[in-house]
Amino acid sequence: MSANGNQTIQVSRNGAPQTALREALRALAAQCSDRDYEVRIAALETLSECAIEIEGVVGRAMRDRNELVRITAMEIAAEMILIGLKDEVVRHLETDRSPLVRAYAAIALGEMKTANLRDILEPRLRDRNEHVRAGIYYGLAKAGVHKYLKPFLNGLKSANYRTRCFTANLLTSLAQNSDRALIVRLLKEALEREDTVAARSSIESALGELTPRRRAPANNHVLRP
Repeated sequence: MSANGNQTIQVSRNGAPQTALREALRALAAQCSDRDYEVRIAALETLSECAIEIEGVVGRAMRDRNELVRITAMEIAAEMILIGLKDEVVRHLETDRSPLVRAYAAIALGEMKTANLRDILEPRLRDRNEHVRAGIYYGLAKAGVHKYLKPFLNGLKSANYRTRCFTANLLTSLAQNSDRALIVRLLKEALEREDTVAARSSIESALGELTPRRRAPANNHVLRP
């Protein structure tokens, strides 16, 4: 570590880059609480530089030739609300050759609550791919266009198990207080009729998040001989 608290981050191709990056970020976060105020300032400035850089990095990743990289970039843009990448996300929604990337682009726009979202997404409902349409229904429902919740929930009845998995995996993000009971009921019904391992796993995982088990009450009675 240098005198001003900056830390050099090195990632080996032959090592575990994700682990190395996480450890470096944890170390940087810890420095934000250092007793030395100069170290705290340096750590905060480094984090600020990272935040500025990330939009450009994610934008470049959206143009990667590997669809899984592009999907990951869409997920990060959604999670971090990188609104500066909206136009790039729209471009992929409209032109990307991968249906999965188009689906995740729609999800990202919904998470961002992009302005004029209906004008952007509704025309894309003509997409022939069911997965893409499911992503669009999610994006619209997530942004508060309630009439698209039911079409999205219908994905649990799709003949394509991948669409059923996709729908179940996203449902926890839509389970607002007013819709939670409906969503839980539909998930339970879907689980009863599901015959694939992958979709059952997705449905069970969603139910586990939406209906956490209650802890058994502590037994405070003392048994006496």
